[in-house]
Amino acid sequence: MPKTFGLIKIHRDTRIIDPQDFLDLIFPRKPHYAHYAAKLLPLIAKGKVNRQSYKHLPQELGIPNKTTYYYVLQRLQAVGLVTKENNVYKLSKRFSKNLERIKEFWEAWSEKLSAE
Repeated sequence: MPKTFGLIKIHRDTRIIDPQDFLDLIFPRKPHYAHYAAKLLPLIAKGKVNRQSYKHLPQELGIPNKTTYYYVLQRLQAVGLVTKENNVYKLSKRFSKNLERIKEFWEAWSEKLSAE
């Protein structure tokens, strides 16, 4: 479980057409970090990012330093896209499950409010 939680703020005119648009929402203060996340996520999906990857991946992926590398990983964890199991980073289902829970809550609550 990440030490921090992430907030994704979607503006009215925001359109999510491709993965880059989505990643830009995750890194609102540092949008150029979305580019690094786009490089890391396929490797995470294949199980190729682990605790020791900080030694070589930042340089291989063109990430300027280890601090940026860890920031990107922590942000992906904070919003629930990535989890770490047995020192290996993996894609998580937590993000989509949280969205489902929010959807269910909103539908039930909005019906209740309309009925009152």
